[in-house]
Amino acid sequence: MIVIVIVGILSAVALPNFLNQTSKAKGTECTSKGGTIMGLVAADALDSTATGTATLTALVTEENTNSDLCKFTSGGLSGNVYSLTAEGKGDLSGEYNGAFCVNYKTGKKGQATTNTGTAPTAPTCT
Repeated sequence: MIVIVIVGILSAVALPNFLNQTSKAKGTECTSKGGTIMGLVAADALDSTATGTATLTALVTEENTNSDLCKFTSGGLSGNVYSLTAEGKGDLSGEYNGAFCVNYKTGKKGQATTNTGTAPTAPTCT
């Protein structure tokens, strides 16, 4: 009986921590995809014959179609900086938000994420 009590107490402590780590791991997928999108947009914008805005729109549309966990929204181009926001959907609904930017002239990238469901402070890429 003592063993059952000990196992019950350990389960009560460990299970919430495990579930929280699972949510964080799923959020990492959105963060990774957001960073990849920004890198591809910056590379495309450096090509003088291409426009990064079209690439950003295409990548956001593709990821929104293929991802069960992330919904991306293009912030477009402001000066030399492209921006992107991400919101959790499905299992991450209300638990993940992200903001990303890249300055294609300087190569500076920024990202801010939160697992609390509130919008993170926007990163700066100037």
